[in-house]
Amino acid sequence: MIQLVKWLSELLLLGFSKYSPFTYGFSSMSIIHSFTYCVFTMSSLSSFFFILYGIVPQLCLLKGIPVFPKVTDPWFAVFAFVYVSSQVQHLVEVLSGEGTIYIWWDEQRIWIVKSLTSIFAVLEAIKKRLGLNKMKFALSNKAIDEEKMKKYEEGRFNFQGAAVFMAPMVLFLIINIVAFFGGIWRVLNEKDFQEMFGQLFLVTYLMALSYPILQAIVTMKSKSG
Repeated sequence: MIQLVKWLSELLLLGFSKYSPFTYGFSSMSIIHSFTYCVFTMSSLSSFFFILYGIVPQLCLLKGIPVFPKVTDPWFAVFAFVYVSSQVQHLVEVLSGEGTIYIWWDEQRIWIVKSLTSIFAVLEAIKKRLGLNKMKFALSNKAIDEEKMKKYEEGRFNFQGAAVFMAPMVLFLIINIVAFFGGIWRVLNEKDFQEMFGQLFLVTYLMALSYPILQAIVTMKSKSG
């Protein structure tokens, strides 16, 4: 996570520098090449949209406000097609690289962790831009101890030493848990399953992906106890 913040913050600064692919890039590279660099330099900004997507539909679910089309609405098929096709594409890419379904599922989880951690890259870039960040070189731990190796062999995520990065992930998980149980209670009482199906599915899917975060919270608590 530390390494990710380093990379993304520097890429974002590059995107706003005099060598930005949005300006300098188009004058010295092909359009496709420049657009590729544009995506890379601005990738950390997607964290804001991810956070909104992981909170707003959930709060609307608790309030009974539909965000996605009704299941019987023709537009629902468009949302379903985009979601399913993107997942199938990702699965095909993993399997074609001699991966497994388990690896595909883990990559989905890693995507959530990266998306939430990217917010720290934006903050880091702002601090550097304003000169508020002192020059320092934060080393990421490359040593492998027995506990880390054991987690790796068991296919478990390792959040050791990532207390700062855990804060938004824990908040994100709590909101989704509350929305999940509150949403089910609402749907059972209001009988509006067709209107809220999209949001219920989103909450359930995000909770399933966030299981390693819940597991990390339990592990940290058991150690501190």
